[in-house]
Amino acid sequence: MIFLQAPPHPALRNYIHQYWYLSTENALEFGNLKQMMFPIDFSGLSFYFSKQPVIEHYKNKIRKQVSVLYTGLITSPGSITFEPNEPIQGFVVAFYPHGFSDLFQFDVSTLTDKLPDFYSLFETDGKMLYENMSKTIDFETQKQIADEYFLPKISSNNHDPLPMIEAITKIVNSNGLIDMEQLAKEVNMSWKTLERHFKTRVGVPPKMYARFKRFHYALALLNEPAPKSLLEIAHICGYYDQAHFIREFNQFSGQNPSAFSVADYPLFYSFIIKKS
Repeated sequence: MIFLQAPPHPALRNYIHQYWYLSTENALEFGNLKQMMFPIDFSGLSFYFSKQPVIEHYKNKIRKQVSVLYTGLITSPGSITFEPNEPIQGFVVAFYPHGFSDLFQFDVSTLTDKLPDFYSLFETDGKMLYENMSKTIDFETQKQIADEYFLPKISSNNHDPLPMIEAITKIVNSNGLIDMEQLAKEVNMSWKTLERHFKTRVGVPPKMYARFKRFHYALALLNEPAPKSLLEIAHICGYYDQAHFIREFNQFSGQNPSAFSVADYPLFYSFIIKKS
C-alpha cells in the first residue's frame, strides 16, 4: 500500500488541510472490505480512479457508486465497501471544516449526511476536474491539477476564514469540552451569530461539532494500550455519566463502546482519529 500526503498551494492553506494519495493492489490490504464511517468533522472530495466502492449511509438509506464523492459532515454511521482482489487508486482533498463552503460560497448544512456526487453539485466543472485528474497517476501532477482548480475559487467575496478557524481550533483543542457561550465571546461573536455561521459554513451547529470531538476523543482513549474503564472515559470526555456516554456512542457508531474495537476500522482511525 502506498499512502502519500502533502499540503496544498500556500494560498489555499486556510481552506484545504491536505491532499492524500492512496494506492493498493488489493483492497484486502485494508483488513476489512467494508470500512465503517462514523461522524466525520471535515468535508472532503474523494476521487476514485479504479473500480468505484459502494458508499452507504444507513440512516438516510443512501447507497451509491460514484467517481468523485463529496463527503460533508456525517452524523451517523455509514460505510465504504471495496471489491475483493481489486486495486484501489484514489486522491482525496481534505478541506478544513469551513473550507469547502468558503471556497464555493455554499451552504454546506444542506449537504450534511447527504453524500452527493460532486458532478451533481458542479456538473461540467466537476467532470472536467475528474478527467484531468484521471489522466495521470503521479501524485505531484495531481496536486498541481487540484491547486490550479481551487486557486481561482479564492476571491474578495470569500468569507474571512480566521474567526471560524479560531472557533474550530478552540473546539478541537478542548476535545469538545468548551462552553459555547464562552467560545462565542472568545471569537468576538454573539452566540446566535456564531451558531448561524458555523452551521452554514461547517455543516452542523457548534454544539454538534463539539459532540463529534468528544466522540473522537473517546475513540482515541478506547484505543490506548491500557484502555480506561467506560466510566473513566465518560468522566474524562465530559459526559454526564456512563449511561450518557453509551447512548451517545451508540447514536454515532451503532455499537456499544464495550464491544467496539478501533482496530477493526483502520481507514476511519487513520484518516479521522489520528488526524484529529
